[in-house]
Parts: sequence; C-alpha cells; structure tokens
Amino acid sequence: MKLKTLKKIIYSFFKNLQETIYVIYDSKFKYKKKDRVLFLDLGANIGQAYNWFSKFFKGENIDFELFEPNPYCFQKLKELKEVRQGKVKIRNLGVGTKNKKVKFYGLNQKNKYSLGGSTLKEHNSLFYTNEQNEFIDVEVIDLGEYLLKKSKKYNKIIVKMDIEGSEVEILENLIQTNNIKLINVLYVEFHSQYRSAKQAEFIKIKELKIINSLKLINTLSTRIWH
Repeated sequence: MKLKTLKKIIYSFFKNLQETIYVIYDSKFKYKKKDRVLFLDLGANIGQAYNWFSKFFKGENIDFELFEPNPYCFQKLKELKEVRQGKVKIRNLGVGTKNKKVKFYGLNQKNKYSLGGSTLKEHNSLFYTNEQNEFIDVEVIDLGEYLLKKSKKYNKIIVKMDIEGSEVEILENLIQTNNIKLINVLYVEFHSQYRSAKQAEFIKIKELKIINSLKLINTLSTRIWH
C-alpha cells in the first residue's frame, strides 16, 4: 500500500471518529428532553445523512425535515419508511437567500442521483464543465425567513448543510442578518476543493472568514463536516 493511500485511510478514519463523537455529544447535551427540536437536513440526496443522524437524534420531541431540490432524489426519499409513516417531512426544495426558481446543474440520465448536483454552474469545475443547456429548474426558499418561522415553534434548531457550494452565500447572508443565531448546532460541509484552482483560492478565503465569524457566536456549535 502506498504511503499516500495509507495517509488518506488514516485521515478518513479519524475524521469519521471525530464526527461520530460530535454527534453523540450533541445528541446528548445540546438540548433537554422537554425541548422541541427541529433537525433540518439541507441537501438530503436519497437520505444517507438522515439515516445516520437519526440513529443518534431520536425521540418524540425531535422532528426531521429533509430538503432536496433534485426531483429524482426526492422520489427516492418518498420510499423511506419514516416518510411513508408520516414521521418525517420531505420538501422538494433547495435553500437560498430568496424565494425563487433557479437552475440546477450536474445531472444527466446516467447520474440522476448525483451527490454533486448544484445551483452553482461553476461547482465541480475542477473535474468538469457544466454546459449552459444542461440544467433543470428547481425552487429554493429563503432559509433565513424559514428559520425565523420555525424558531417560533421550536426551542432548538439543528442544521445539516451539504448544499454543494451554495453554503457560502447563504451563511454570509445568515451572519449578516443575524439569523444564524436561530441555529443551535450546524453541521456544514464546504466545497471550495471542488472548484478550479483560481476559483478555489478565492472561495477558500470566504469559507475561512465564515468559519471565524461562526466561532464568535457562543450560542452556536459549528461542526465542519466531510
């Protein structure tokens, strides 16, 4: 086994271990049994993250809402047992800074369930270029507005955000409007590493600025995800 491959395996092992420890801690100590808790899974794909997080965050006081703009993935989410039983809500929507329709890139007939589908045309530009005519139209909602609405019903809000590059603009907006303080635990994956070299450098600076701003919010626990 090559040294580089071994290092990747070791890094992946400890990263997964760290994330598991975070989730165990958060699910035990970040809210009380009497609290009404909302878990928003933003970028649910076909339910992989939900299946994992729901093993830890469970109880009658916790509601899950899964957001997925990809219509093909949304059909798969309908097959989840908890969705069929009416215990989990799914929404065929993306999230943004405004309520509007946007273009969604990165899908084709061979890859309908792509983990890399994005509202950003430049996403995954390190690996391939999206053609202008290769998109579908999807709806996104104003996440800040949605959080304000839900905060009136729930004591705690937990967010898992894996939205393929759109997290930068949305988090900048949430920080600017102070709506970020409506979130108690944030699991977020950043994606600058999937952009072409010149773009990645610029986006990485933005990501670091966001992370530093999030660290200053003492009511928010931020977990940088894989």
